[in-house]
Amino acid sequence: MGEADGPLKELTPSALLLQALEGMRTRAEQRQSTELASLRRLQIDVLDDFLPFQDALEELPIAAVPAAHERNPVAISAELRAAKDRSAALRQELVQHSVRRGRRTVSRGECPAP
Repeated sequence: MGEADGPLKELTPSALLLQALEGMRTRAEQRQSTELASLRRLQIDVLDDFLPFQDALEELPIAAVPAAHERNPVAISAELRAAKDRSAALRQELVQHSVRRGRRTVSRGECPAP
């Protein structure tokens, strides 16, 4: 069987796949450029909203702006201990339950484990 020529060559499976791939790449490039333009428009809007407040932030003393929300180490360790205790209790509870393998049906009894 020979190769197709002319219009038949455009209908071969490999040609159809190549056309689909090229179309996908073109649409991806278009989508990426439109999303980038949209992102730039959104960033400009946000900057326009932020600029009036930027001067006020620069005038604040450093002590007025909290660095980060810090938690008391004692509270963290208490939560960590509580989580460890809960984990140990759940593991102990799991050990007490038998492990069931397979399924149970009313008509057939137990099904074998996979």
